[in-house]
Amino acid sequence: MPLLQAGMCPLLTESIVAKLASNGVKRVLDFICTEPSKITSQCEVQYKTVLSIRRVLLAEYSSFPLNGLNLYEESIATLSILSTNCTELDDLLSSGIFTGEVTEICGSSAAGKTQLCTGLAINIAASLKQNVIYIDCSSGFSPERAAQMIKTNFGETLSHIRVCKCTSTYHLLDILSMIRGNLNSHDTGFTLSLKAIIIDSLSAVLLSDLKNLSYVEGQSLATSIKKEINAIAKDFTLAVVVTTNTYFNIDSDSSPNAGFGHSWNSAVATRIYLSKSNVLKNVNDNSIEHGIIPIKVTVFKSHHAKIGASINLQLTEKGFCPL
Repeated sequence: MPLLQAGMCPLLTESIVAKLASNGVKRVLDFICTEPSKITSQCEVQYKTVLSIRRVLLAEYSSFPLNGLNLYEESIATLSILSTNCTELDDLLSSGIFTGEVTEICGSSAAGKTQLCTGLAINIAASLKQNVIYIDCSSGFSPERAAQMIKTNFGETLSHIRVCKCTSTYHLLDILSMIRGNLNSHDTGFTLSLKAIIIDSLSAVLLSDLKNLSYVEGQSLATSIKKEINAIAKDFTLAVVVTTNTYFNIDSDSSPNAGFGHSWNSAVATRIYLSKSNVLKNVNDNSIEHGIIPIKVTVFKSHHAKIGASINLQLTEKGFCPL
């Protein structure tokens, strides 16, 4: 709970705050947990005044219990599971991407992370008619590539996807802050039907900025990003999908940003790893030449799926498909 400050309620003046502080009552919690009679005797504040201040503070800062059934029904009504448009991948993830949490797609360059994000955005826009904000940190989003994946209603589908070019971590914070402001104000525009935010690729901007900062400054910046992403996902029941490269997830002493790995790990509810697979090499050496790119998807972290489980998919013009 916050520190006691003059103006929190009409009777809580600066002189009373000073008297309380001199007797060790500095926070709202200290005031509420101390007997009113004790405050009256020690701080020389009228008993009636103490009770009035206490009543206002309890009404403003107390948490109220919620019936378990009501909480369950609220969760069912607000939480959603978004399909990736690939049945096998949905099965691996226990039905798909969950709203209200952060999902990380990691892997090396050209492993299919952007392709998976593009397919997810298109499926949300085309099937659910819901909006997606695609924050492009590496100039990877391609309308031409999206056109290959969209089966019908190209214009209508893309109208549900808003692409924001991001050039730095500070720019990303500004974008997220703007989104939060629109959501808080119950904007009747694009954010009214917002279902997911995709950040592709966080490591492209974050690692570049961290190299120019001290360890403490870097930790502060990374923590700000983590808190903002988590808060948006939870407060507004949105799916937040973030892509990073392999190096970004390694937390070793040799890393110039050692220590951030543990901090970032606490923000992620589900992490999957994409890598090029050699599963087809023993079957047909010409498979890749025929447009089949085998990709292995492995679950590294999840509250829903089995950790360590993996599947092999193929990346085609239409997106991810079973082999």
